[in-house]
Amino acid sequence: LKAIYGANQDSRLSGKTTIQLNGGIILESVYGGGQHADAVVDGETNVEINGGTILQNVYGGGYSANVGFEEKEGKTTVILSGGTVKGKVYAAGNEETQQSGEDGQMKEKTVAVVYGESLVEIYGQPVVYSETGDSGIVMDSIVAKNNDVDAENTIKITGEVSEDAKLKVIYGTTPGKNS
Repeated sequence: LKAIYGANQDSRLSGKTTIQLNGGIILESVYGGGQHADAVVDGETNVEINGGTILQNVYGGGYSANVGFEEKEGKTTVILSGGTVKGKVYAAGNEETQQSGEDGQMKEKTVAVVYGESLVEIYGQPVVYSETGDSGIVMDSIVAKNNDVDAENTIKITGEVSEDAKLKVIYGTTPGKNS
């Protein structure tokens, strides 16, 4: 598969999304939410990685799509118990920047906000790495609760994490902001 989205492209979804990856190879990224600004998830997203290989990143939220609203909170959850992620794991979503013209000037930026709680839970033998060393668990600062931008970002390690697990925690922002 090229990429996986838990929600819609260009249209709102009310309820809960769940992705459970147990094997296979994903050539790009896995998103718990939707794709593009109108693909808001009015509820929760859940991504569970038990096996398989993801060649890019894992996002609890969407690609330029919010989870929740200012008036109604949402929640993102990413659970890593196995598998390999060759990029980063983001608690929230990925922003999209559209460029225009030959000079590459930014035309428009759409940020993926999580209004509510954002959680990454780790146990078992997950491997998060890249050959360049630029990888890790990213607790995204684009998580908001009543416009409070650093609300409720949590990394929870439960049980025993194997000595073979390669994990690094990075407190940062969305890919468009610091990578």
